[in-house]
Amino acid sequence: GSLYYRCCCCCRGYLDCTLPGICWSLVFLGGLIIQHIWGEYVTGVIMVLSNMIFYGGILFKNYGGCSSSVAQQTALITTTTSSTTQTTAAIPTTTPETEQTPPDSIISDKQQQQQQQQYNNNNDNDVPSGVDRMDDVENPRSDLPVVATRLYYLDNIKTFLTALVVTHHVTCAFGGCGAVWPLAVGIYSDNYFQVFAQIVLSLNQGYFMSLFFFIAAYFMPSSYDRKGPAVFLLEKAKRYFLPTLCVTFVQFPLLQFLAQWITKHPLKYNPVPAHTWFLLWLLVFSLVYVHSEKASRTRTTTDTEIQSDNENNDGESYQMEERYFIQGDYANPNSNGRPFPKIWTRWLYGLLYCGVGMWVVFAICFPKESSFGTMPLAIGSVANDIFMFWAGIRAKREGWLEHSLRGQMDIPPWCLRLCVVLEAGGMIFCLVFNRFYLFGVVIAGQYCLDMSLAILEWFQTNMDFQTPWSKFAAEAAYTVYLIHPVVVIACSSVWIKLYTMLGYDIEFEKFYASGTYVAGGSVTLFLSWLVTNLICHLLLWPLSWYFRKLPGLRQIL
Repeated sequence: GSLYYRCCCCCRGYLDCTLPGICWSLVFLGGLIIQHIWGEYVTGVIMVLSNMIFYGGILFKNYGGCSSSVAQQTALITTTTSSTTQTTAAIPTTTPETEQTPPDSIISDKQQQQQQQQYNNNNDNDVPSGVDRMDDVENPRSDLPVVATRLYYLDNIKTFLTALVVTHHVTCAFGGCGAVWPLAVGIYSDNYFQVFAQIVLSLNQGYFMSLFFFIAAYFMPSSYDRKGPAVFLLEKAKRYFLPTLCVTFVQFPLLQFLAQWITKHPLKYNPVPAHTWFLLWLLVFSLVYVHSEKASRTRTTTDTEIQSDNENNDGESYQMEERYFIQGDYANPNSNGRPFPKIWTRWLYGLLYCGVGMWVVFAICFPKESSFGTMPLAIGSVANDIFMFWAGIRAKREGWLEHSLRGQMDIPPWCLRLCVVLEAGGMIFCLVFNRFYLFGVVIAGQYCLDMSLAILEWFQTNMDFQTPWSKFAAEAAYTVYLIHPVVVIACSSVWIKLYTMLGYDIEFEKFYASGTYVAGGSVTLFLSWLVTNLICHLLLWPLSWYFRKLPGLRQIL
């Protein structure tokens, strides 16, 4: 499913292009079969182990005695650059634009070092703190005004989404998501705070992780083009795989020990990826992207050779195809690019692919399971995440985010926001109040797309700037995402101790959840949720900013 578009594009009779799509489709199908036979726990274990084998092998190959592979990759890129420079120098140019816009790879070694240093200073990761536009790339959307030379609004969206993740899990700590979060309290009936908590969680869950996938995918094409497949995957291993290992085998088991000790349950070691399921799936998607990109560029190279032979080595055609190969699909030679999707196209994707796709997941594929390969099965997951990842890559190739989204949309912003409000209302009515549940899942698919677009448009229009505070938050956001369960569960532990010190009893049937009535009812739970939210954010952001400055952590965090 994740490679459906790629398979359609590559099915031109080239086996080397279709083979990656076939292999990855079989992988996902195998995961579906395994989960039905042995359950979601086994699927999660396989997901973790497969990433450990592949990305652990990459790290061992480069740092465990075979460190020459990255150097070989760099030498290969340099050799390719030199040969491309000579080839391009021998080809006569036909337009002034060709002379003024050389490919990124046709630059001197000094310029390469300067660009690499600028890249390191900007901390250009796939969920970035900022990104510089590549002004020397022919812009596929040149008919629209450029909003900025640096997409600061994506920094601010990343900060906003990370804050939502923290609030989301604080809500879980007070019973919003049931018995799936350590030391959750307030899980009992006749609790109005539960209704409020479920509304907050549904509104968040419907889009926020999918939008994270969109932003991560948006920066993959440029990252892949600069580094090549070997260095690209190596940096993914360092940035995503190493933190996932630490959380799975150290951080979350220790937090479970704390919860077991507080609730007086036997200590049991249980490695769980927890919130780093997102990183595990990003690792898988990164590998899928590398395979599909290799297949696409193999096809592009083949087309170039054929076209070059047919046109008797005509310089202009060869040079255009060579630029396409070097800079990636987002630098499409077609100067017009693909227009931004119209409202009917968005509804088609939202209702059918995301909505009906999730309906199939819930009703047919996983009617009883709560996760698939460590990914939580909820609205805004699986089909939505896959589609938004593909949409992020497409947005980069077509240059949609570098130009005014308001100018590209075929409806005014107020109309889009009205659609979001109506979709959110219908989704809450169906899901939270348990009316026509599967119909609510379909509505949630469209809510995911419209809410994501509304946030992108609003932040692009109103928050496309950087201040010292926004820069501080953007730099700390990734670390906040990784360590926030430590602070949230620690605050929950303090709340439980203070509650018992006041003379109230609280019992935990399991160390994960308590169904004991909380004195003061919903008012106490709401005020506790509000204060805990505030404390967690005040502690997390400065702590994360200083934590990422520790030696050895800068390149990862």
